Amino acid sequence: MIFLVTPKRIKGRAITPEQAKKIQAVRGDLVVSHKDSPMGRPSIVAELNGIMPLDPKQLPDLLDVTLHSVVPVAMVLSGTEIIDGVAYAQSWVCRQE
Repeated sequence: MIFLVTPKRIKGRAITPEQAKKIQAVRGDLVVSHKDSPMGRPSIVAELNGIMPLDPKQLPDLLDVTLHSVVPVAMVLSGTEIIDGVAYAQSWVCRQE
């Protein structure tokens, strides 16, 4: 499904209210599936794929995903992202467009 996704952390650190005003949501095809992860074991992984098949990913995959909360207009997925070989906590606010 097509969602607008806003990350809530940068390299594991919570985004400040000033930073949040500058961050634009990323539009993409959100897919959550069970697959092998870079951690070397099966995991539930959230991927934000491009709208078109050849579009590049704009966010790192979210590993070991859990559904944190749901409200009428959005949901929050939490998990771990790997950037340059380092695992960081991350949450995505996902809204349908």
